[in-house]
Amino acid sequence: MNWPIVEFVIGIAFFFFLMSTLASAVQEAIANAFSLRARGLESGIVSMLGDGHAEAFFDTAIVLSQRKPAKPGEATNERKKPSYLGASTFTDALHEMFGVAGEAFRLDLGRVDDERLRVNLEHLAAKVGNDAAAFRRELERWFDATMDRASGWYKRRSHLILFVIGLVLASAANLSAVTVGQRMWTDSTLRSVVNAEAAQVDTPTTISAVPPTTTPVTAPGPRMTFGRSTTSAFPLAGGPTIVRSCSPAGSPPSPVG
Repeated sequence: MNWPIVEFVIGIAFFFFLMSTLASAVQEAIANAFSLRARGLESGIVSMLGDGHAEAFFDTAIVLSQRKPAKPGEATNERKKPSYLGASTFTDALHEMFGVAGEAFRLDLGRVDDERLRVNLEHLAAKVGNDAAAFRRELERWFDATMDRASGWYKRRSHLILFVIGLVLASAANLSAVTVGQRMWTDSTLRSVVNAEAAQVDTPTTISAVPPTTTPVTAPGPRMTFGRSTTSAFPLAGGPTIVRSCSPAGSPPSPVG
């Protein structure tokens, strides 16, 4: 039995689904073309380390290794900056920049030029005392919190871009919900075609079964699971500290130096 109102609702929903999918695809293409995620990550790192140390951060070996492969004739440090970094990568890069040679994780704050960054590191180190592992976890939490904010910046920018794309698509194609709704309601053939297409989208693809194998099956061994990396966007564990070179004789070295 035909239910025009049901077909109408399905048709309108399918129309908006197609438009949102198209707008999302265009937005994703723009984000990739202009490296918006990498820029969001860079903004977060700059807010943490300051301009000067942020440049040095992106030039560390561990961060350079996560940049996109260089094109022919392109210098290593000219490659696009990474879009995602893990918190452990962040702390490893800090150790590469400010770490004390031969120490597992201790930072020499005398090498930190940015006053605000030095104060932040001293504050984090003071919270954990001489516990290098706890200091590293504090640094990782600081990174994750900053990346959460950077993700918020990226989402707000993405929403604005999507709004502009939708406006342009609607204007260019002369689309409006009222016009589409009127056409869908009065044209039964169009409703039927749109509903048939929507049903195709909703129909799961049938996959033929793999022929049974005669190879004996052994008991399963341990399985590897893949969890989501702790990367905040715009896309994290271990142990840290900073060095106080002026520790009294016989006392344990401070995480900050």
